[in-house]
Amino acid sequence: MCIRDRFIFFFFQAEDGIRDRSPSRGLGDVYKRQGETERKFHNGYLYTNDLGTWDENHFITIAGRKDDMIISQGENIYPTQIEEVLNSHPKVADSIVTAVPDKAHGEIVTAYVVKADESLTVDELEEFCKNSPMISNYKRPRYYRFTATIPTNVTGKKLHYKIKEMAKNDLINGLLIRA
Repeated sequence: MCIRDRFIFFFFQAEDGIRDRSPSRGLGDVYKRQGETERKFHNGYLYTNDLGTWDENHFITIAGRKDDMIISQGENIYPTQIEEVLNSHPKVADSIVTAVPDKAHGEIVTAYVVKADESLTVDELEEFCKNSPMISNYKRPRYYRFTATIPTNVTGKKLHYKIKEMAKNDLINGLLIRA
């Protein structure tokens, strides 16, 4: 619970994500689409679809969106963590990480990368990720694709749901490069 601007906010961290309860969030029909209100609100809580942790000082750190999370061999993998590592490579301008379906692993980490330097190769990225102390071996991308742009909304937020669909099609069409 935290108090801000005379409102009391209740946050609850659960397996299914962060829940929020506040007088500033109405429980009425806030979504114009059929069924959206019922999907977002349960027992007075707004289900944000965010995943995160709550520390001892009552600060919430958002780890990512529930629907963006990758599950590979039973392990939860957050795309933003891998994007941070890839974006720290000097030859990478930007990246977005998603997954493609795999029978053996469930999902396989897949990265779309915008080059800052045209000489960048998949082998370079693979070696960079292997040597990074920031991600474990199981989190490394196994597929890559170089792209000119990354899909974003008008505010610049990366659209992981769009890249996920694109990745499925790219896998089928043989456009992904295996690391």
